[in-house]
Amino acid sequence: MKRSHLVVLALLIAIPCRGTLMAQTCVGGTAKCITGANGGDCSSIGTWSAASKTCKLAGDLTGKAIEIAGDDVTLDGGGHVLRGVTTEGVPQPWGIYLDQRSGVTITNLVVRGFQAGIELRSSARCAVANNTVNDSARVGIELLESNHNRIDDNTVRSAGDGILLRQSADNTLAGNRAESNRNSGILLNTGSTGNTVSGNIAKLNAGGIALGGASSRNTLRDNDVMENHRLGVAVYFDSNDNVVLGNRISNNAEGVENGAGVLLMQASGNHFTDNTVAGNSRGIWLSYPEGDAYLGGGNEVYHNNFIDNPIQALVTGWRSAPDAFSKQAPIGGNFWGNWTSPDADHDGLVDSAYLINGAGDNLPWKMKDGWTISADPTHPK
Repeated sequence: MKRSHLVVLALLIAIPCRGTLMAQTCVGGTAKCITGANGGDCSSIGTWSAASKTCKLAGDLTGKAIEIAGDDVTLDGGGHVLRGVTTEGVPQPWGIYLDQRSGVTITNLVVRGFQAGIELRSSARCAVANNTVNDSARVGIELLESNHNRIDDNTVRSAGDGILLRQSADNTLAGNRAESNRNSGILLNTGSTGNTVSGNIAKLNAGGIALGGASSRNTLRDNDVMENHRLGVAVYFDSNDNVVLGNRISNNAEGVENGAGVLLMQASGNHFTDNTVAGNSRGIWLSYPEGDAYLGGGNEVYHNNFIDNPIQALVTGWRSAPDAFSKQAPIGGNFWGNWTSPDADHDGLVDSAYLINGAGDNLPWKMKDGWTISADPTHPK
């Protein structure tokens, strides 16, 4: 072997792989470092169970962040508070942090006053559950390039964004409460795909739940999105082929000129079905550029209840593919609370189309949830 090759080989052997480094070391500074081998700093803040690789906090902590530097580790806060401090007006960067980890569980913590409360980077098959994260300057819970994780039953208040996913796929967000955050309660952004957001409450944020920046093939199901200041549910900027199903979207953007319960902006192929949209400034707004036609569209909006929205629906701008507010009978379109008669042939459908600026529902239902009563039960929705 040539001498130059031997030198390169020796250098490679001498440098541990990044995973090994991550398993042994933390960022340092003010962070308490919990490792998988012996618990690391756990003994200085709580008790360590080697059998279950669990660190359980013994009390509150102020000015100390926690980094988890081992796989399959559980951090059990025991209901204690992890409180950040501010130096010259700048909060600590993060409360709980893990990078390139798998199988980690973070639970039963109250995290307050950091830039990011709980942050996962390049991590998989982790669980963040039953935590309360308050007063984060930037974000409450953040996933960056992290896949196949569960974010369940957390409460996130008074952050910039409540729960934020960036470039993250196949995660499940269920049973969380995102409330009074300055931007979005829950935001999937920058190419986050294949995620499921179900059974959450997004309330009193600037925006409730948003999919942005080419975040596609996600499912929003059975969420309560209410009383948000500008938008309820937003799907925008090439976030395509998402399913928005069975959500209750109410009293958003009341009195706000450009607000809406649902906004689809420059997005294509999304399916919006079985939702109830009530009491918003606008029910649903499909927005496209005013100049050249947007090369897309083709969103489907049917089997939804639109009730008591001053503007029930509108479409603005131009797109290359029309959006559909109804499908062929017996599937039909939507229920519009201000368009319920006549139905001379008693088929459950109003006899004339519901006209929408820029579109129309050709087969509007006479009754709320009318498709569950009159539609052919053998026909899949």
